[in-house]
Amino acid sequence: MFALFQNISNDFKKYFSNLWVEKEDPLDTEARIECERLRPEIEELKRKTFLLDTFINERPELKNKCLEYYHKYKHFFIKNQRGSPRTRLAIDLDLNNPVDQLNILEVEKIDLEYELDQRIDFIPSFKEVYALFEKHVLEAEKAAKGAGNVFPLLLTQALENKED
Repeated sequence: MFALFQNISNDFKKYFSNLWVEKEDPLDTEARIECERLRPEIEELKRKTFLLDTFINERPELKNKCLEYYHKYKHFFIKNQRGSPRTRLAIDLDLNNPVDQLNILEVEKIDLEYELDQRIDFIPSFKEVYALFEKHVLEAEKAAKGAGNVFPLLLTQALENKED
């Protein structure tokens, strides 16, 4: 009798526990999926920015010319600061909440896209900077072909922007 009662009790527990188990909100599920999709995009934007910055910084002549024009015309450029009013989230965020995580990643992606676009757009804006950049890109392409490497698309993308 006791064993029968225990079996019935276990069956009720299983039945009711399945009813009361909290299932994840579909919005949270979508946010998690979207976060996973955004992470590689963000890493790629960081990589491209690093590549362009490194290319310029490793060439003192090009770096100095970029700095000269930047300081001369800096009032024309909008400097992006992380968390600037343009992209600052005006609410308190819960880092354990998938929707909040998605918001953070979206803002980070917007910031990174803006920063990369500013760098790429700067180069063709000034003839001297563009000519110097083009010279160094062509030299780097020659060196890369000799080594059997493919020159990164990012640098030629900046050149193509000038032609558009």
